[in-house]
Amino acid sequence: MPRITSRDNPRLKEAVALIASSRERRKAGRCVLEGEHLVAAYCQRIGMPESLIVADTAQERPEVQALLASVP
Repeated sequence: MPRITSRDNPRLKEAVALIASSRERRKAGRCVLEGEHLVAAYCQRIGMPESLIVADTAQERPEVQALLASVP
């Protein structure tokens, strides 16, 4: 998984906009899932999300590692 190291990263800017605004989410036809339980439920029911953004500190947790291992 590529690491985002800049606040100017377009993917990060898009994620911030989607998190901050329900209008942006509706306009983009996307949703934001926060937390490994919601992501795991989404994966089981719908499939892999289009993208995952995971904090460095969260990557150390076993639940998050299991989710990341399932990403193609």
